[in-house]
Amino acid sequence: MKAALKKLLSIITHAQVLVVILAFTLMVLFSYNFMSGIERKNLLKDADNAISNTNLIIEADLLESETTLRVIAENIRNMILNGSTSGDVYDYIKYTAAYLTADKRFNSKAIDLYGYFTGFDNIYISGIGRTQPDDYEPFIYPWYKAAVEANGEVGYTEPYAYMPTGKIAMTFSRCIYDNNGRLLGIVCLEVTLDRIWDTVVTKKITEDSYGILMDRNFNVIAHPNPVYIGVHLSKMNDGPAIQEELEKTSEIMERKATDYRGNPSVLFVRILNNGWYLAIIEYTKSYYQSVNNIGFILIALGVIFAAALSVILLSMVHAKKKAEERKK
Repeated sequence: MKAALKKLLSIITHAQVLVVILAFTLMVLFSYNFMSGIERKNLLKDADNAISNTNLIIEADLLESETTLRVIAENIRNMILNGSTSGDVYDYIKYTAAYLTADKRFNSKAIDLYGYFTGFDNIYISGIGRTQPDDYEPFIYPWYKAAVEANGEVGYTEPYAYMPTGKIAMTFSRCIYDNNGRLLGIVCLEVTLDRIWDTVVTKKITEDSYGILMDRNFNVIAHPNPVYIGVHLSKMNDGPAIQEELEKTSEIMERKATDYRGNPSVLFVRILNNGWYLAIIEYTKSYYQSVNNIGFILIALGVIFAAALSVILLSMVHAKKKAEERKK
């Protein structure tokens, strides 16, 4: 009988310890789910803010070039309507181009200011002295098509590689008309996207993250590895699947992917207001580091508290057992 009681007491004691361990295990699991949910929301918010802030910088830089060309084109229009000669317009374009290309305050580095003027017998004027052959036909060039499609507003080409430097550039263009709607010419401002490139590539949520910018046709505009400039998304890791998702949803948040180095990553992509796509790549290990830290801390605390409470419980049982023995 005495042995049976001892065995029953031992079973009850071990059951109590197991209950304590189970209780702390459940507490750790529920706490982890709750805290990790909050942390992941914060990470998603950080990614969303990073994309939104980068979008604002891109829009501001493009607007600066657009506004600059708008003012220049209007000045040239007024000069022509007030009787200025092609020589006067050439001097204005040359002076303005020299000023813009030397002005370091200009966010998008100006390459050239030029125009094609039907009002001056179809002449081509470049601010940096570019020349065109006698059989030059501007109608086939993207800047001409962009200006015509804009119908008096400022149009712009898709980004392209500027051959002398290899940097990404784009051209803003605008048609100018006389008071009767007759085309006087097209004025163009060609710029590199240096600041946009720097802003995108160095965009970070964690230390290891970086950005990628693509045009509306999914060609890479900005990438930390210059080799990928101009490469289509479909030629990159997970590219075809990502392109298919973007064509359906226009946004990707927290998608598992593989970066250009082959590292497991987390991908965020959003379409911008001008039709470009901005992506931010996070290494999986870095992205989930804070969530994993929460898990490690909760597990450590759970083990410590469960062990301490189990030791206290066993000590109390042992003390009670000794007291009963002394009583007997």
